[in-house]
Amino acid sequence: MEKKRVFSKSLLLLAITSIMLFAMSITSMAATETDMNIQQTGSSSSKVDITWKTYLGQNIHYHVEMSYDGINWAMQEYTYNPNETIYGLTEGSSYYVRISVYNKDFHSTDSSKDGNLVAVSQKQLVSTNPSKVQNLRQTKATKNSISMTWDAVAGASSYKILIFENYDYKTVATSKTNSVTIKGLDASSNIEYYVAAVKNVNGYEAVGDRSKSVDMKTVPKKVTRVAITDLYDNIKVCYYGWTSCENADGYQYEITSLKGKKKIL
Repeated sequence: MEKKRVFSKSLLLLAITSIMLFAMSITSMAATETDMNIQQTGSSSSKVDITWKTYLGQNIHYHVEMSYDGINWAMQEYTYNPNETIYGLTEGSSYYVRISVYNKDFHSTDSSKDGNLVAVSQKQLVSTNPSKVQNLRQTKATKNSISMTWDAVAGASSYKILIFENYDYKTVATSKTNSVTIKGLDASSNIEYYVAAVKNVNGYEAVGDRSKSVDMKTVPKKVTRVAITDLYDNIKVCYYGWTSCENADGYQYEITSLKGKKKIL
């Protein structure tokens, strides 16, 4: 009689275990990977803003999860709304995010209390802003162009070259390397430039802080109307003048003999 009871208890335990495994299997099957159209909408050096498609159902809420490798996940936030800001991130770093959907009107850090897991989004790569560009400097100039370079920023996919015009910052060129030549300028131009690093992730541009501004100049226009303004033959002194050039820092001059064969000064 005792053996039959033990056997019956074993059968009951096996049945309960089977039911639990079956329930877990159903839950696992229900929580299939779903395209929820996660999009990055904003960023700074330490946060990212994301949105996603609303999941239809009763008592739905979301767990926002993050991963460094797309394999191991940790929950960051929970929300009833299809958008969230994740704080406390590292500058210039990329992360994977995904959304887990639960169907119970309760949320906590313990997912076992959150009802059934009904869906998991596809993972999406996001990024904080890259670091600020440093050491911007001019390297060359012609009458119609300016060349510049700066220190490369880790993780940057491109750079924006900007000027401040009409009370706003305007992008005048882009570069995939840490140097650029701006062409089509006027001679004697004096322009204040900035550069910002860009990290492109899934179509979203995470843009770092602008560099310090640097004044850069094209080669001045040709000096014209050179003439003697005063001559004192008795003391062998003469004075020369010419039309001033805009944005010139100074002038170099050379005096030769009449036929240009002998350099005098």
